[in-house]
Amino acid sequence: MNSSSTALRRALELFPKLYFYVPPTRRRAVAGLIVTEDIAAILWMLELYAAESEYVSQAAVRDALGMRQDRLSRLVVKLAEADCIKYRSDLGDDHRTHWLKLTGRGRSVLSAVKAERTAIIEDLLSSLSVAQREAGMAALEGLATAAWYRIKARRSTRE
Repeated sequence: MNSSSTALRRALELFPKLYFYVPPTRRRAVAGLIVTEDIAAILWMLELYAAESEYVSQAAVRDALGMRQDRLSRLVVKLAEADCIKYRSDLGDDHRTHWLKLTGRGRSVLSAVKAERTAIIEDLLSSLSVAQREAGMAALEGLATAAWYRIKARRSTRE
């Protein structure tokens, strides 16, 4: 077995352990909005895209999350009604395209989700030595950068 297939086998064993260690967002009200895992994912994705542009297309968010259009549309309406996002259709040439932007209230809701996740991840990281934490964070940064690049590349090939 070559080193690439060994690394792949190990990754397939390790990623589920990490994924299931951090449980889904508790379904609870934050500032009057029932926050589900899908809502948290949309807010998080909007924050990631916000680092590159003020508005992101709803299609880009849908593709990045692998969410059905009808499901995403219902959640976008719910988030807009809760003033967590703004959406516009007057940007770009195609007025059928919806553009989404995270609001201050949306950032507050996402901060509550992050606080919950931070406690879980802090607990996990505290079991590692400083050297293990630093090596792990460097590896995670590389993986996250590669994944984000591929998420955006997937979208640009569909446009």
